[in-house]
Amino acid sequence: MRHATLVLVLLLASACRCTESVRSETVGSAVVTHVRSCEALDWENNSCRTDSVMAVGKVRITEVTSVSASPSQTRALVSLRNGTAVLVDTRSGESLSRFPVFASAQEWCGDSELIVTYALANFGVTEGYKGTTLELVWFESDTEVRRAVVHKGLRPVPRVLCGPAHTLAFALEGEKREDPPELYRWSEREGLQLVETWPGPLDEGGPPALALSWASSGRPSWCALQPPYSQNRCVPPAR
Repeated sequence: MRHATLVLVLLLASACRCTESVRSETVGSAVVTHVRSCEALDWENNSCRTDSVMAVGKVRITEVTSVSASPSQTRALVSLRNGTAVLVDTRSGESLSRFPVFASAQEWCGDSELIVTYALANFGVTEGYKGTTLELVWFESDTEVRRAVVHKGLRPVPRVLCGPAHTLAFALEGEKREDPPELYRWSEREGLQLVETWPGPLDEGGPPALALSWASSGRPSWCALQPPYSQNRCVPPAR
């Protein structure tokens, strides 16, 4: 009887979760609380997890995994445990727009624009999610959100750069490893334009070593960072 009671106690204890730590961070008017807990008899901490909740007044967003806030922290792209993301007004807690799985904020362009990427599609059990969808998101007012799909395809987008007035530039890798990358410009008014194809193969680092910038003419330009990268030496394409 005592043995059975002891086993029952141990089973009940193992089913309990004990809070190990609680920490909070502020994002504008929102508070994100992270609670780390583990099962009571888990000596190796294999059952530990962190549950995060964003609260704005009475509005609560659960299962938060990460938060990417605008410079003034008035808006944030909030990633959720199911892989999706939601654009939130941190002043009111209002959900402004939702994004599919693997969405992430590549760059905030001030407080009024945001570059978001996510997977192109799910190609089945063997291949999973592949490809890249690139969106520019901007605000016509505090609550009106505009979204434009700039690029959809299997080729990776290693670099993006905000531009003026609903404009962005991005580098697109070649279809094959040995193919040169391409530089594109997109604007709401003129759409997508190919600016330049890198002449010849890239040296060390490949497409991720590219750096983008804007010329005074409004045309994007690029260069390839050279090792050692700590010296910040960037070589433009040989034209």
